[in-house]
Amino acid sequence: MMRRIGTVVAAMMAVWCALAACAGAEPAATVNGQPIDQQTLYEYMLKRHGSIALVNLITAEAIRQAAEKAGVKVTDADVDASIAKKRETFDRTAIETGVDFDIMVFSQGNTLTTFRESERTLLLLKGLVAKDVKITDEAVQEYYRTHLGDYKLKEGMKVSYIRMDDLDKMKEVRKAVIAEEGGLTFEAAAKQYSNDPYTKDSGGKVDRWVGRGETPFLQAAYSLLKDGDTSDIVPFPGLGYYLIRRDQYARDYQLDFDEVKGEIREFLETQTTQNLAAAQQRELMKAADIKFQLTWPEGSFLPPKPPEAPKPPGAGNP
Repeated sequence: MMRRIGTVVAAMMAVWCALAACAGAEPAATVNGQPIDQQTLYEYMLKRHGSIALVNLITAEAIRQAAEKAGVKVTDADVDASIAKKRETFDRTAIETGVDFDIMVFSQGNTLTTFRESERTLLLLKGLVAKDVKITDEAVQEYYRTHLGDYKLKEGMKVSYIRMDDLDKMKEVRKAVIAEEGGLTFEAAAKQYSNDPYTKDSGGKVDRWVGRGETPFLQAAYSLLKDGDTSDIVPFPGLGYYLIRRDQYARDYQLDFDEVKGEIREFLETQTTQNLAAAQQRELMKAADIKFQLTWPEGSFLPPKPPEAPKPPGAGNP
């Protein structure tokens, strides 16, 4: 099953050997005129990160081969759609978490290119278990009934907002909105000036309750005293400037089933898929014929030994 993994490992060895032989090439950098040669750079990279990189390559290849055998295909459009969905999820909740999609990718040590590669592998793995992910309406309703407390807001707020990057322009917009100059309502200003793609068309309205929190956005929202109040301009490092309106405030509010059934179904599907995918990945790695052929530089973090495939009943037993 793992012939191509041997090719990947061999390719890594060939690249490493070629790089190790390039001591006479241009240095990777100089420090006060003293060179750091490419061999030193690549040996350092191999010591520190080579083990993780190789295991990731092996895992991705095992998944790719299994998907190919099962007829599971993932197109560029599938990857684009999955990333777009994740971007929307992170960007919509950034007002509460302070973390948008780009920050998340960067914090994981990824570029968008490496994130795309990981996302393709993840989608192949999900495709291998998709047929076993079955969430019924009854399961969604039962989860709601047994977790009612999770869907009771101790304190919640519905808000609308305008987001902009230009502070001077935001000052003009706020002044016009407060005075309703030329009939410019908050909703009209959001549609005309906000750069938030997820709330702009709805006049800035956030389609969920937001709780109290520590981000600049939430602190400003919860400082508003009554429904209909509009905030001062709120700077949010990394995300721009916000103008927030309090639309509705509630305490001890029980979210009804229709408000959360979509969220519950998505949670159950994600949880089930993750569990099945993790089990599938473990089985693939156990069944794979993995041979580490690289001679690691002294002091390297070595990859773990490949897991042994389960023996057939009676095999190896006295």
